[in-house]
Amino acid sequence: MTALYPSGYGTDRLTMDQLKSRHQSKMHPEYARRLFNWIAAQRGLIGIGSSWRATPHPVSRASMNGESFHQDQPWREAGPKCTAVDLVAFAGDGTKHRAPKWSEVIRQGAASADVWGVHCNIDHESWHMQPIETDGYRTWMRAGRPELFHFYPIPGNPFPTPTPPQAGMPPFKPEQGLFSLWPLNKGKPRLANAEFVRERVGRGFDDWTSRGDAVKYLQGVILHKAGGNIKVDGDYGPLTEGRVLDLQKWFKLYPDGLVGSQSWGLIDALSQT
Repeated sequence: MTALYPSGYGTDRLTMDQLKSRHQSKMHPEYARRLFNWIAAQRGLIGIGSSWRATPHPVSRASMNGESFHQDQPWREAGPKCTAVDLVAFAGDGTKHRAPKWSEVIRQGAASADVWGVHCNIDHESWHMQPIETDGYRTWMRAGRPELFHFYPIPGNPFPTPTPPQAGMPPFKPEQGLFSLWPLNKGKPRLANAEFVRERVGRGFDDWTSRGDAVKYLQGVILHKAGGNIKVDGDYGPLTEGRVLDLQKWFKLYPDGLVGSQSWGLIDALSQT
């Protein structure tokens, strides 16, 4: 039997696909991945009352206009997206949905917050759920608007589903196949951002580079095999470096953003999955 999830503040209940169709397009994709997987695990008890809105809720103490994560916020990579929902719980017996109890959600600081990557972080609002990387708007802004961790492992869905290349971003196809013989090439240059390479020219770092086909191969593997939001352009810029850091943290490599022998070993292994 298909599970139904409470939606809105009446008695409506929707399938997961319908719930996603109603809310997902306005959400940061990484937040949506975590949120909907957690909601699915609640088996119809918890759903979404509201998510994106143009203005903050008139009675919420959490934020002022422009400082609500229910509103579009300027994520550096995802663009203007929301990262907050107000949850509702199924009351049953044909009565209107109710506010969830704290025992039914993930309170900030709970062990389950680290498991799912989401938390309810506002006192007196057990229904308000955000990603664990965000707490207050001003704290997030002072930190430079950091992106969400793109490969956050959650139960049953450790990686986001890889998406097909977007228009204008063809996959990396050097000579044959998706990655050609690059996974077998053990003489690949080490990769770093342009500033790192430039500062070390002539100092024993001549096998390092920030551009070229090796970078395209790296980007292609992240795009097609790790579900990363990345452009295959051969430039080891901030976006590529960020995705490398995500992979290094997830696979417990030293998170330095540099692609040396260990990181190349990981990329080559992912290319064969």
